[in-house]
Amino acid sequence: MIIIAGFGNPLLDITVKINSKHILQKYNLKDDDQSEIPDATMKSLLEDIKDLPMEYNPGGCVQNTLRIFQWLCGTSGMTYMIGVTGIDKNGEILKTLVENDGVQTRYGLNKELHTGLTVALINKENRSLVASIGAAKEITIDSLQKITNYDELLDTVDLIYMEGFFIPNREGCAKHILTFAKNKQKLFGFNISAPYICQENTSTIQYFTENCNILFGNLKEYESLIQSIGFQGKVVDFALYLNKTYVQECWKYRKIIVITNGSKKVTCIHSEGNVIHYQVPKLYAREIVDTTGAGDSFVAGFILGILKNLSPDICLKYGCWAAQQIIKQIGCKIPCYLPDIDINVKKL
Repeated sequence: MIIIAGFGNPLLDITVKINSKHILQKYNLKDDDQSEIPDATMKSLLEDIKDLPMEYNPGGCVQNTLRIFQWLCGTSGMTYMIGVTGIDKNGEILKTLVENDGVQTRYGLNKELHTGLTVALINKENRSLVASIGAAKEITIDSLQKITNYDELLDTVDLIYMEGFFIPNREGCAKHILTFAKNKQKLFGFNISAPYICQENTSTIQYFTENCNILFGNLKEYESLIQSIGFQGKVVDFALYLNKTYVQECWKYRKIIVITNGSKKVTCIHSEGNVIHYQVPKLYAREIVDTTGAGDSFVAGFILGILKNLSPDICLKYGCWAAQQIIKQIGCKIPCYLPDIDINVKKL
C-alpha cells in the first residue's frame, strides 16, 4: 500500500565542507539560506570546489522527507516520488540511490535539460544550499498524468505532500494536484520551503497555505510570507488566522500549521485554534555535524505520527527525534541503525 505521493524537485545533492566564507562571499550566499542559481553559475561553483572532498546523496525537500519516512516506518515501497530528471548519468545515479532507500520513483524524463543539482556548503554548524534544478521544472499537467497514472496511484494514497520549490514555473500543475486532493478528500501537506519562494511567488504560496491540510515552514519563511502579503500581526497570529478561516473541515484536526525555529521551540496550531509549544530537546554542539535535511526529516517524523493517528503533540516529538538523528551526520542520508522511533520518543 502506498501511503504518500510526493511532488517536488528530484535533485542530486553534493555536500562539501568549507573552511572559510570565501566561497559564500564570492557567490553572494548566506549561512543557513537556500537559493537557486543559473546553470552557468552552478558550473563555476563546481569548478571552485572540485578539489574538496564531496559526498553524493539524493536531495530535494520532498524526496528527502520520503526517504527518511521510509527509514522510520521500516517498510519499503510505502512512498512515491514524482518529478522530472534529465536523461543523464546523474539521473540514473539519483534513481538508484532513491530506490535503494525504499522510495518508489515516478520520474518523467527530459531530453533537453540536466538532472537537478543541489550543493550544500557546510561551514561549521551552518550550511548554505544552492540549487540548479534543471529538468525538474519541466512538468505539465499532461506529462503528470502520464507519469503518475491517477487511477492506480493517487486514488490509493493517504496523503499528498508538495514542496514550495515545486511552485515556480509549475503553478498550474501544482494547483491541479491540490484540486485533485481536495476533490478526493486526500490529506494535502505543503512546505513553504524558503523565504525567496514566498517573495517571488507570493499569491500562489498564499493560496497553498490557505488550502492545504498541513502546513510546514520555519519562522523565517513565515515572516517572509506575511511581509510579502502584507499581513498585520505576528507569525502565530497568521497561523491562527489560517486555522480559523479554513473551510474544508473534513478532518478532525481541521488544519495543522507547524512553525519550526531551529533548536528553539516548535509551535503547532490545530483543531479549534489549539496552540502547542514544544521545546526541541537539547543537543551538544559537538553532536551537530550538518543541518542539511533537518527540516525535511522533521516533516517525515511528523507525518508518520499523523498517519499513525497520533496526537499533534506526539507528532512534534516524532519530528524532532527524526531531525536530530539526521543532523548528526554529513548530508541527509539514512542512518545505519534501526530507528525504533516509538521507544526513543518515549524517552523525550
